[in-house]
Amino acid sequence: MSIFSVGYSFSRDPRRAVEEAYNQALKGLDGRPCLALVFSSYRSYPSPEAIAVALEAVAPGLPFAGVSTAGEYVLDKSLTGSLVLGLFSSRYFRAGVGFSRGLGFKAGVEAARMAVEGLQAAPSLGILFSAPGGEEEALKGVRSVVGPQLIVAGGSSGDDYLLKPPYGYQLSSAGVGSSSTVFVALESRVPIAVVGGHACRPTGRRGLVSKASGSRLETIVEINGRPAVEVYSEWLGVSVDRLVREMLSIGLLNPLGVRDPVTGYLYVKHPAVASREGVTCFARVGEGVVVELLEHDRRESIVLASKLVEEAKRRLGGCLGGLILVHCAGSAAFIGGEGREELVSLAYRAAGCPLLGFAAYGEQWGYYDYGVWTAHQNLTTVVIGFGCPAR
Repeated sequence: MSIFSVGYSFSRDPRRAVEEAYNQALKGLDGRPCLALVFSSYRSYPSPEAIAVALEAVAPGLPFAGVSTAGEYVLDKSLTGSLVLGLFSSRYFRAGVGFSRGLGFKAGVEAARMAVEGLQAAPSLGILFSAPGGEEEALKGVRSVVGPQLIVAGGSSGDDYLLKPPYGYQLSSAGVGSSSTVFVALESRVPIAVVGGHACRPTGRRGLVSKASGSRLETIVEINGRPAVEVYSEWLGVSVDRLVREMLSIGLLNPLGVRDPVTGYLYVKHPAVASREGVTCFARVGEGVVVELLEHDRRESIVLASKLVEEAKRRLGGCLGGLILVHCAGSAAFIGGEGREELVSLAYRAAGCPLLGFAAYGEQWGYYDYGVWTAHQNLTTVVIGFGCPAR
């Protein structure tokens, strides 16, 4: 019996899918559940309302949270078209769930307040589930409520690579919708380790972002005072026309990095769109910062999750009782189906415990050894590891 247990289903009927996944998870759980995390294929389960109704019918009053995905991970399996579910035992955890029908700072504040008030205790961990586009400001809002010491990690909703607004949905017992924000405040009696990383290496080409635009300064207009698209094309040795046509895929192989001012470690930004007006990323870049051209290593991307799991185990004294895996959907596409299967298999083998996760349109984590300032990133992987109970 486990402190955290998982289940999954391929049934296209939301009620049956929730029942199957929930009953599988419940069989392996040590005690009664206090929280369910649910990750669901956008194409197979287009209605978050139907999932919420099913969860309330199967487990009345149970707090739950999650998002739609671009791929689901459970145990040693990389799935598509499924619904996966994880249950936390009330013997070791308590949870509060908050929801805001919106994005940005105010939404982060509202969702965090609701979650913390529902928990009625000091949280050990915060988990953020957001629609793509408002993560940075939502994190600021959350932080204004929970303070600077709480570790916050999470992932953004996906839509099975349709890549069309609203980019999937957000799901919780406090509310469901798209373009929304969900926050989980979790109190834990077992230790927690959050470890993130990427599989990109610097190429030595870098420049100063001298002009940026967009609601979150995600579009690099100029680098070193020159049009960003021209500088990027020179760095890569490809034509501007090709960049404009193929930026999404080119950006998978050659993303951009911004260094953390304290640690010197890189935060990764995926350039998604190129035009004569600039290079637009899936995350904030900012103005007056140095960006570095990176190279994404496919093999390292496959083995990264297992390396992060091993580090989480080391921090938790060699024992894991449960694992949440948030894996970038861009990285998932970059390594392909066989690569995803190997990634999850290796991570599960390293963990030796129930694993639940999803492919996200953005990941939120930070280099916590030097503070807990969570950042929204791309092309990264983060694991949330829960230790074993004291014997």
